[in-house]
Amino acid sequence: MRIQTSVKSAINFSINEIWDIGQKYVAKPTNRTLHAKGEFKAKVIRNVGLDVVPDTAPHPRHANIVNWPSGKSEQQMLAL
Repeated sequence: MRIQTSVKSAINFSINEIWDIGQKYVAKPTNRTLHAKGEFKAKVIRNVGLDVVPDTAPHPRHANIVNWPSGKSEQQMLAL
């Protein structure tokens, strides 16, 4: 199973626009509640051996963080 973490680029979006996108493309379709948002630079993700790969569905700025190791403890270490 390929592990992915869904992310979106927030460059040039207001905080309200970011939350609106999250509601429309994540919360409502998956019947989940958004609790927080995080910000990071793609180079930080790449520096730990992961990658950020564009995937324009369902939103033009959508991407996935990929190359996660299979072990839960290794995933948690990289997530920190």
